[in-house]
Amino acid sequence: MGGRRISNTDISDRKHIEIALQESEDRFRSIFSQAGVGIIQATATGELLGFHQKFIDLVKYSPEELLYKKLQDIICPEDFPAYTQQVEKLWAGQIQA
Repeated sequence: MGGRRISNTDISDRKHIEIALQESEDRFRSIFSQAGVGIIQATATGELLGFHQKFIDLVKYSPEELLYKKLQDIICPEDFPAYTQQVEKLWAGQIQA
């Protein structure tokens, strides 16, 4: 007889983790969208992944223009060496984001 197996699995820990992750994502979105300073998300190679209105106001580019820009196009040339030095420290684990 091929009886059906019934399994009871406690998923409460998993559910708590999912809730905590959702709360963390909500906080991030709130900070990102409401910050009073220019905030962006970018790849290690400088491609812009996300930006909010304050950043748009600061750099004076439209969101459409920013889609085709890299950080290298926006950062003042004299500031770029300091920026790359900070990124290298971040990747090396010498500083935290």
